Order: sequence, then structure tokens, then C-alpha cells
Amino acid sequence: MNTHTDGKTMPELSFSELTAAGAGAASTLLGFTTQSWVAAYRRLGPVFRIKENGWVFACGEEMSREMWKHGDDWGYADTGLGHIFQSEIGPGYITASDGDLHRYQRRLLRPLFNGEPIHRHLGTIAQVLAEGFAALQGQQLDLHETLIFLYTKGLNRTMVQSGASDQLILRFARFEEEFIRGALLQGEQRQAWYQRPDYIALRTEVLGFFRGLIKQRLAGTSTGDNLDRLLAAMKQQNNGVLDEEEILRVAYLMQAGGAGNMAALCCTLLWLLLNNEQWHQQMRAEFQTLLPQQMMKSGISGLPFTRDFLLETERLFPVTPGVPKLALRDVELGGY
Repeated sequence: MNTHTDGKTMPELSFSELTAAGAGAASTLLGFTTQSWVAAYRRLGPVFRIKENGWVFACGEEMSREMWKHGDDWGYADTGLGHIFQSEIGPGYITASDGDLHRYQRRLLRPLFNGEPIHRHLGTIAQVLAEGFAALQGQQLDLHETLIFLYTKGLNRTMVQSGASDQLILRFARFEEEFIRGALLQGEQRQAWYQRPDYIALRTEVLGFFRGLIKQRLAGTSTGDNLDRLLAAMKQQNNGVLDEEEILRVAYLMQAGGAGNMAALCCTLLWLLLNNEQWHQQMRAEFQTLLPQQMMKSGISGLPFTRDFLLETERLFPVTPGVPKLALRDVELGGY
């Protein structure tokens, strides 16, 4: 519907009204600075249409909550980003999943990311981080790249225990970053990015490793990690039948997916803390009173200042400023 319930026409925005993102832009969306999108939102309201292509943007907390409330109204698989995930990782990858398949994968994965499976690995992840930074002491480093590597290594030592070398883990992290960077490009640039020989070789190496790992697990190898738990859940859901391609997609997600997002968020958190001594001290004081046993029960809600600091940082500096969705049926947003 193009008009509001009171007869108003949906506001429109031209790409020419936005600010093109240069090399130093902190956050971008479709090649334009996030700040210029926010300015458009404040000027036009939470729902507006792009003149050049007819896309509708729904902005702000209220519209976001409204869209997520009705998941079956929206699809991801037929969007440009959905096509990329399907071509590079597989047709059922969770980022491109819709409806019943999405719900099925959430049922499988949620138990692996709740309190107990996460907390049982915190000591190992802390050790990986501590040893990693100790080894780099005195060196100049790119913190974002370093954190991507260390988080990926932490996941490899916990979620998917494969004994991969540091060199191979660097390849995992590299593939995730290369894959996501390509997704941000458009048209011929994107096609050329994914056809580069070095990218094709990287993709073949990483996915080939996971295929070999899965064959070992299906042959009886067990480490007691979260991948083993996932395989047990899959057997239960599917009457003992396991699909290697499905396991590949989920194992990759557990081992490497999201490391770049975690690193980006943590870089922003550290930047804010190092520039505000009061916040820094307040967070340190909260952690000094933390009891691990209590954390197992209360989760992040047991750290109210830290929780609020994280949520507000995510709001002000979103790692993903926009998510493309396809309306599967007529929907109403903001009265339009």
C-alpha cells in the first residue's frame, strides 16, 4: 500500500540526497554513510521509499520490532544477500532461510548457544585470548584482524574442536572476511570479487576442510564438543538420517560465522571505554563482584551496567546497519 491510512503518500528519498561513503567512513549502508541515512530517517519518518528502485526502508526501534514480530511476512532467500549466502555456503544456510526451515534450524541451534554450552567453554576462550595477546606483546597490530583470528581460534577450541593449526584458522577467518566483503559490492564488482582465483582457492580449502571433518565425525570420531551435540540433535530430529551438506553449513556457522561482527563490536566497546575512565572503572567494579555460579543462572542480566553498555553501543554503532527482506505478502508498516 502506497498511502497512509489517513491518505498521506509515502515519503520518497533519492540516492542523490545521501552522502557517498569514503574510505574513512565509520559505518556504511549501500555505499552511503549511515549518518546520511539517519538524517533521512529523522527528516522523512520511519518509513520511506527510494525513488530510483522502489525499495522501502523501515527504520528505528519501533518499525524493527514490528517487522521481527511477523517473521512469516518476510523472506531472505530471494534477496541479493540471500543469493550470495546460498551460492557460497549452500542453499539452506541459516542467513538465507525462511519460514519452516528457519524455525527448524533455530530449534537445532538454540540449545548450543544458551547458557550452559557457552559458559562451559568460557575458561578455554579466556585462555586463548590471554595467550594470544601475550604472544603479541610489544608488537604493533591491527586489533580488528587480531580479534577475528582469536575469536575464530576460540570457537575452534570449543564449539568445533578440530585441532586446526593457527595457519588454517587464519584461513577460516580470511574466508569469512572475504566472503562478507564481496557481499557488500554490487553487480559486476561483486561477480569479479567472487571469481578471483585466490578467493576460489580459499573457499575450496576452507569448505574442503569442513567436509573432511564431517566425514570423520560421521565415521565415529567424537570430541564431546558442540558439533557432537548438534549431530545428536539432528539424528533425533530426522530419525537417525544425517545430511552432510546441512551439517557443513551449520558447522561452518559455529566455527567461523560472526567472528568479524564480534571483533567489530569489541573494537568499538574498547574505544569507548578507553575514552571514558568513569565507564571503564564502573565496568571493572561490576566484574570484580561477579560470581561465576551466579552468571550461570542470570546470564548478562547479572551485569546490569555491562548489559546496558553493550546494548547502547550496538544501537549507536550497529555492525549491520540494514537487513534486506522481501515482503512475501501485502504488509502494513507505520500505517502504509
